[in-house]
Amino acid sequence: MLMWFTKMYISWACFKRYSDTMQICQITNQVQCYSCETCSFDGIKTCYNNLTRTDLFTCNMVQNLKSAYKGAFCIFNYNMSAAEFLTTFAYIGGLCVFLSTFIRIVGHYIFRAVFIIHGILLVAFNRTNEVFQSHKDLNRVVNVLREARRTSNESLIINAEHELNSQIDSRFKDTMHELNSQTDSRFKDTILLSPPPSSFK
Repeated sequence: MLMWFTKMYISWACFKRYSDTMQICQITNQVQCYSCETCSFDGIKTCYNNLTRTDLFTCNMVQNLKSAYKGAFCIFNYNMSAAEFLTTFAYIGGLCVFLSTFIRIVGHYIFRAVFIIHGILLVAFNRTNEVFQSHKDLNRVVNVLREARRTSNESLIINAEHELNSQIDSRFKDTMHELNSQTDSRFKDTILLSPPPSSFK
């Protein structure tokens, strides 16, 4: 907005030939030129300090000044119409809105996928730890039972056998519960997929 209200932007250029001055006038008519035969920094500074109002000319006056001036120091701006500015602003604004929405959607699904993968890995890790711990407890009970039988310790044998039976029953119940859950799930899927019974009149 600021660039458009200041007529986009202002620049300057130094021309040594009349044809170059005419080219800048073909691009924009917002040109103010001062006669100057040199384009060096000191020369332009000298021309600026010594210029008078009669040295100022515009693109509309260049045709008449062709024989009088060969070089010029020109100040110009690239003006932009309201329609061009609004079109450019709409394109840039739409692009920013699209990119922000696209990045937000992609980021949402990326984070969602990361959390899902993290949950799957966490469940698998916990299940593996439970299996290892159950196997470790079972081996411990078997070793205790073996040691009790070797030492003929009746009370230790009874306790070890009771704990071993508890471990086996627990693992058996967990296995049966998992099998029943899978069977129920498959049975429900079969019911949902089966066609409804036809009615007879």
